[in-house]
Amino acid sequence: MFLIRRARRNISQFRCKMRTPNPEKLKELITKLESKGENASGQKRSLLVYYIKQKDLDNALEYYKVLEADPQFTPSPGLLSLLINLSAELENLEVASQYYAEFTQKFPDAKIDGNKVFRLAYVLLKNGKES
Repeated sequence: MFLIRRARRNISQFRCKMRTPNPEKLKELITKLESKGENASGQKRSLLVYYIKQKDLDNALEYYKVLEADPQFTPSPGLLSLLINLSAELENLEVASQYYAEFTQKFPDAKIDGNKVFRLAYVLLKNGKES
């Protein structure tokens, strides 16, 4: 029984370590993969999601612009909705509106989570805009 609990604890510690990426290690891995000519798009997305989860809007926007310049990068509806949510959460109406417009243009059939829509609507109303 003791060994089973110990194994479970080790597995959960391993999962926690894997869920929290280190941005410096991700950048090193991206550089290494690109120098070998391999595809690093998964790691690039992970780095962007890391910035979003850390609520670091400046780094997230800066890195998203870098990714947009990459011809291999295509944003997903989920990634754009995360950017919309973060900018609305930080009450940056200009950025939230910009990415919402991009979302609706690129993915007209996709739906955004209701919480994200309410957050964006709240920021719009707070800033006196109705649209």
